[in-house]
Amino acid sequence: AAMVVAALVNPRGAAVWGYVYRLLTDPASQQLGAEWKPPTVETWQGVLFFGWLLVMTPLAALSPRRLNRTEWLWFLGFGWMALSGLRYVIWFMTLLTLFSAKLLPPLVKWLPERRAVTSPRHPALNGALVLLLLLLPLSLLPGLRQRWWPDAPPVLSPNTPVAAVEWLSAHPELPGPLWNNLAFSSYLIYALPERPVWIDTRFELYPLEQWRRYQRIADAAPDWSLLLEEEGISLVMLNPSTEENLRAALEESPGWRMVYRDETAVIFVRATAERS
Repeated sequence: AAMVVAALVNPRGAAVWGYVYRLLTDPASQQLGAEWKPPTVETWQGVLFFGWLLVMTPLAALSPRRLNRTEWLWFLGFGWMALSGLRYVIWFMTLLTLFSAKLLPPLVKWLPERRAVTSPRHPALNGALVLLLLLLPLSLLPGLRQRWWPDAPPVLSPNTPVAAVEWLSAHPELPGPLWNNLAFSSYLIYALPERPVWIDTRFELYPLEQWRRYQRIADAAPDWSLLLEEEGISLVMLNPSTEENLRAALEESPGWRMVYRDETAVIFVRATAERS
């Protein structure tokens, strides 16, 4: 009911449901986003997931207790989602924990029998716990945590291109469009909205072909220069730590000139565009 009300009061109305559908079926998100890919046994988390999933079969068969229809529906539905994408695994693991806690005790004979004890209710304590759980995440928000936590993490991570964006903001005469390192895009949108980015972290907003072009440019593939020219890119802002090949290629290219550099970001401008 709350979701229906939220859709009605949203400025886009029922269109938000269309956005959710497009997000779940977007080719770029499905093929390039790690969270949308199915789990594998290549990590210890994947081994734990599949191992636990396999153990559930004999556990459900041998335990005197049984899962009810609703629990089986949850198991099948969330299990299908977890096998289709990493983003859903955490929900399914929560259900596996609850189901295991229900099915396992009758099979573990060495545990001592425990009699049910009726505990007195403490509404005040329950309310205090609810209040604590609500206030704790709020107290950790940037801007609030620094007031009571002397060693709180900084609002911006050390690899945020603060100085580079400030320099870019002071030089609006530099031609665009701007090709940027993907990790820089969110900060660029926030700190320098007057200079649009060519791509950002929202997979669903850009076609799959544009993402493939971004990857080829970032990897300094043989056609990187042609791709930048086809897209009309005149300004490049890259991360020297993760795009060393592209930095080297731009430095060797006579058509590009480095105009800014620090440990976090390097900015190149197309020489012909700069002259024009």
